[in-house]
This record gives sequence, C-alpha cells and structure tokens, in this order.
Amino acid sequence: MGAMQRISGLIEGTVARTDRMGLIEVRGRRTGRQIRTPVGYVQREDGSIVVGAGAATAYWPRSLLSDPRCRISVRGAEITCSATELHGAERAAAVADIRERYGVPAAGVDAGPVFRLEPADRSPAGISIATAGRSQLVG
Repeated sequence: MGAMQRISGLIEGTVARTDRMGLIEVRGRRTGRQIRTPVGYVQREDGSIVVGAGAATAYWPRSLLSDPRCRISVRGAEITCSATELHGAERAAAVADIRERYGVPAAGVDAGPVFRLEPADRSPAGISIATAGRSQLVG
C-alpha cells in the first residue's frame, strides 16, 4: 500500500467516525472507478443534502456533472443519491447553509459547483442522514 493510500485511509477512517463531514462516492468520469472524498454537507428539512466543492477543478464535482449517481456516508451509514447542480438563488441559499454550519473554513465553498443530493429512497421508512450511525439505514 502506497503512502497516498495510507493517508487516504486515515482520512476516511476519521471522517467515518464523525457526523461533521461525510464521504461522497462518485464514479470517475474517465476511469469509471469508484472514488471517495470527504465533503462538508448540510441536510435540509426535505431530506435533500447540499454539498459544495471548494474548487471548480476538483475531480468529484466534474464526475458528478458527468454522472449524477453518488453515495454519501456519514458515521458509516450510506445513502444512495442523485445529484443536481444548483444555480442562482438556490445555489446562494445552499452556500449560506454550508457557511452557517462550518463557518470560516467553508469560505471557499462557492469556488466550485454546489449540488443538491436527493436520496434514492424517499420512503417514510428511510432514515435521515442526521441520525445515520445511530441506527441502521432502512431501504
């Protein structure tokens, strides 16, 4: 295992134990491989999740623009979602929500694309990401 893989594993392990950050998994637009990276997120009352990229050149948002299917993990629980890029007032509101949750470190969140992630399972039996890890996902 290379040094980058070990560092990536340590980051993923740390993120997996907290609900401050999530791990988003996307399919690489060129390689087709599953790629995971930590992201800040905010879950809205309607169950959707907003995430923003700190750079327009980051690989994961470009992959989401090519294929909107993704998964987000919080505390080890995973939710399958479909991503939609936000624009205009919707984008501004999402950026404001992320900044409110994370403060100054999220200042660059508007540098790249911002997405709304819609959970694939909208059944009443589904679970909110806010309670993920405290019980198991249903669905």
